[in-house]
Amino acid sequence: MIAEYESMNETGDLGYLEENDFHVLITYYEDEFLIDQAIEVADHAMGQHPFCVDFVMIKARLLLSDDKPYRAMHYLDQAEVISPFELEIYLLRARVLSALGEVDQAKSLLDDAKKFSPGSKERIEIHLCEAAIHENNKDFDKMFTALSEALIEDPTNETALERVWVSVELSKKYEESITLHLQLLEHDSYLYQAWFNLGHAYSCIGEYRQAIEALEYSFLINADFELGYLDCAELCCQERLFGKALDIYKEMNTRFGADSDDMVKMAECQFEMKQIDESMETLIEAMRMDSYNDEVFYFIGKCFVAQNKLHNAQGAFIKAIELEDRREEYYAELAHVYVKMNEHGKANFYFRKATEIGPEQEYYWVEHCRFLISIGEYSKALEVNEEADYHTFGAELIYCKAICLFKLNERRKGLKVLGEALIEQFTQHTIMYDLCPEFRQDAEIDSIVKYYKGEFVQTL
Repeated sequence: MIAEYESMNETGDLGYLEENDFHVLITYYEDEFLIDQAIEVADHAMGQHPFCVDFVMIKARLLLSDDKPYRAMHYLDQAEVISPFELEIYLLRARVLSALGEVDQAKSLLDDAKKFSPGSKERIEIHLCEAAIHENNKDFDKMFTALSEALIEDPTNETALERVWVSVELSKKYEESITLHLQLLEHDSYLYQAWFNLGHAYSCIGEYRQAIEALEYSFLINADFELGYLDCAELCCQERLFGKALDIYKEMNTRFGADSDDMVKMAECQFEMKQIDESMETLIEAMRMDSYNDEVFYFIGKCFVAQNKLHNAQGAFIKAIELEDRREEYYAELAHVYVKMNEHGKANFYFRKATEIGPEQEYYWVEHCRFLISIGEYSKALEVNEEADYHTFGAELIYCKAICLFKLNERRKGLKVLGEALIEQFTQHTIMYDLCPEFRQDAEIDSIVKYYKGEFVQTL
């Protein structure tokens, strides 16, 4: 139908089409985000069916979505002439008024609509319209309230279930969202979108195990709900439940077909579970699907490191960087390979690259400092540490600074900085002993650590 319509449109010989055919064409172009083409179809539909208010309304709605509210209002006036008491015209007019900045007028129009719309279906449509207006006005608390009211009227309303999570993310009403969705699930325990929303709300308040369970229900209820699988697997990986995540990714591949990115995630789970050979096999399969996937080569490199095949790992990490040169972890892993190969100049270079790309991340500065300290380059380590101060902050960096000062015979400064580090994060002080075991025998260092240990215990 699309091909036939486009062919006729090109020649200017558009024959008569039924109303339903026009609806199909408009829906297709909307789904493809081709708004101009959808508007053109609506124009043809209005020409062939001049007394069908649906197409006038569609034209107004499309113009509003195309950020043309003034033109949309013109077509709403036309629609009202054809069908003066249509609720949808009231609701769309309210949205157009909101887009034009006439929020009070829009709300007044909705209040009027409520008086003449006693039915549940009509009330739900009004609540959804209110939510859209509040969203446009960035009043996300009221957006959540409007969507909650719509869901209390009809817990199965898909539009409200999909939009309510957006309102929760923007309003931070996680606790209220949990209460709402538990109430909805009491009414109907098979609402997969409600379980999905509940899972995300639990995740946002740190209840990760409950979140995983809720997300799992979402795709157990609706086996075709791909987003449920993805988000549940991701959260499992975050909680280091790699076996469970791997099972979910395998189920996804079986149901939706293999995908290079998902294969990489499977391989990562296998790697974390010490299944190095299986991880490598999965990565090779992912590489066959997409030889330009940089993450494939990154994880191949990690597998080679685990197998102590350092030259192979070096090549894999370099290939990953060639494909994507803005990932700091790629440079850091390559630097670690060069450390093991005793190529300190190259290691230093790639640690530097990692901090240049991810300057806000403490981890890469600490890794660079640790490397320089391990090879006795205390002055350079102190320089790196001081540069890090301009970009990030963290207790481990302070401990590294203290180590450098001790090693450079600036003991008084070192003790002062060590005190700052112990106040900031006492539990991380073992980094000193990892890098400099001889500090365990240093009486002054031992004394200051014991002092702050007592302070730390008292705060518990």
